[in-house]
Amino acid sequence: MAPVAAIWTGQAGEIAGQRSEADVNRRSFVDNLARVNREFYGTPEGSGTLRAFKQTFEHRWIYVFELVQNALDAGGRSLALQIAEDSDSLIFQHDGDRSLREKDVEGLSKVFRSTKGASTVGFMGIGFKSVFSRFREARVSGWGWTFRYEITQVTGERYGDVQPDLLGAVVSIWDDAIVTPEPGFTTRFELRRRTDDRADLKSDLAHLLPDDDRTMLAILAASGLERLEVNGRVWDLGVGKTRTGAWKRPPSPKARTTAGESSPWCSSPRGKRSPVFSSTEASSPPKRTASRCTPKRPGRAGCWGCCR
Repeated sequence: MAPVAAIWTGQAGEIAGQRSEADVNRRSFVDNLARVNREFYGTPEGSGTLRAFKQTFEHRWIYVFELVQNALDAGGRSLALQIAEDSDSLIFQHDGDRSLREKDVEGLSKVFRSTKGASTVGFMGIGFKSVFSRFREARVSGWGWTFRYEITQVTGERYGDVQPDLLGAVVSIWDDAIVTPEPGFTTRFELRRRTDDRADLKSDLAHLLPDDDRTMLAILAASGLERLEVNGRVWDLGVGKTRTGAWKRPPSPKARTTAGESSPWCSSPRGKRSPVFSSTEASSPPKRTASRCTPKRPGRAGCWGCCR
């Protein structure tokens, strides 16, 4: 992956060169895409696909995994998830070095109409749509793009029942006021206005990293993720590798009590440290088994710290 500094230098060069023309082109693309989607999804066939996608996601928290997967597909090495103070919105950022292109925006704006492969962002548009099982609004920014999707409420003419207007999930709206990614990140998603005021966003994130099971950290590290931040708590996942990509042996139990031994630990706001691939802060090494290990120690059946 290109250094983050290089990424931002590249974007700055574009802005310094022909910002007005680039912005006009992006906005024109978003506006035209919205017009095309209004026409198609306003037909019986189009509205049928919208109703179908509403039934696609059995679990409303699955959007967390969809966002993480898309970030990894974009080459992300650092991810950050933060619940807002009002507990009504979630901010997701990553440092992927693959720019957000027109076909990616088109993929995010469609449902069951993609002609792209499964490895591309927004395959069939359905993965990203999982955010609307939990939120009514999604704001996207990065690489010069700032647009949003917004689902409003409509009242039925016959029975007066209130239903979400799912057309908003596919109609992109250009918005210059949307906050851009923080330094060090290239792409930002801000999910706002929960569909259910009783929904607990912390519980959604807990499905990614349960308190009693940190196996997902090992999976993410094996997928190339180097840094994960969730509500201010940081895991440095890349420190367990050598420059060649091989996995290092973690420090002995004795070393785990040393304040200066920071590489294999995650840090929390309270300053506590615990092994990267362990769900506890025990001073003894974790039990080694081969059944749930990722990654494995070269030439051995066990692994380091990722097993329970």
